[in-house]
Amino acid sequence: MNRALALLAANACTALAISSACFAADWSTSDFHLGPAGSPNTVKLSMKHQAGNQSGNWSQQIALPDLPGLSTAQLAAPSATPIRFTLTRPAGRFDCSGSARSSEGTGRCGFAADQAFSAMLVRRGLGRPNLEQSYNLAMSNFRPEVLDALAAAGYPRPTLDQSVALGIFAIDPAYVRDLASAGYRLGSVDELVGFKIHKVNPDLIRAYRALGYRQIDAHDLMAMAIHRVTPDFIRSFARIGYRNLPPNKLVKLRIFGVTPEDVRALQVQGVASPSAEQLVRRRLTGLEPRRRR
Repeated sequence: MNRALALLAANACTALAISSACFAADWSTSDFHLGPAGSPNTVKLSMKHQAGNQSGNWSQQIALPDLPGLSTAQLAAPSATPIRFTLTRPAGRFDCSGSARSSEGTGRCGFAADQAFSAMLVRRGLGRPNLEQSYNLAMSNFRPEVLDALAAAGYPRPTLDQSVALGIFAIDPAYVRDLASAGYRLGSVDELVGFKIHKVNPDLIRAYRALGYRQIDAHDLMAMAIHRVTPDFIRSFARIGYRNLPPNKLVKLRIFGVTPEDVRALQVQGVASPSAEQLVRRRLTGLEPRRRR
């Protein structure tokens, strides 16, 4: 996957609401904002740096028990109430203080890297993170136990930036092991992150296998996930006689919005069994693609 590094950077910024700069000058302090997350006993925590024209933002949902010192009563207070809480991650700790009222809170956090964690990364061959990298590893909640699963599955050692991406997309040892058990030991950590971004998981692989696709090539599997070639989409064509279409043809049908109705339309015109190429050509020569369902 040649575009993997660009994909990682773009998706990391999008998924966690990092600003376009993705960098900041001072990683030892941050402004924080707390707000409702839409789930019980959970808050949305946003961290922001600002230094001149540069800014960096992270935003994620966190369970209140993971912010010791902060209570629902403090957040719900009708008037400004002082708050203090901590957020501890393997890579470091945030100590935060400010005020809250009416389910909103603001203030500042200090960050300290965990030196034992940094030393562990050195021993594992990833190198010693600087303060910025430690901050990003902490905010992404990278868990070092995934390193053992990657090594067992034969992946190359991740870089520190790849480790941040592993944390952002919550790639844990079970995900690595389950993919390996399904026959997918990918060529790089970037490809593994791409699988997780596009929701390629053991359940999806099992669903494809139940339809006769026993071992789809990893790149085809990624393309099917990206273009939403769902099991239902495959079944809709199987029901009208199009069984075992190759993955690349399924992807092409999906890209051009071909549906079983297009097959029936050509059959009415006297084409008994239109090929995938004929179905695509019909879309390209006059008919507007239907909306994907």
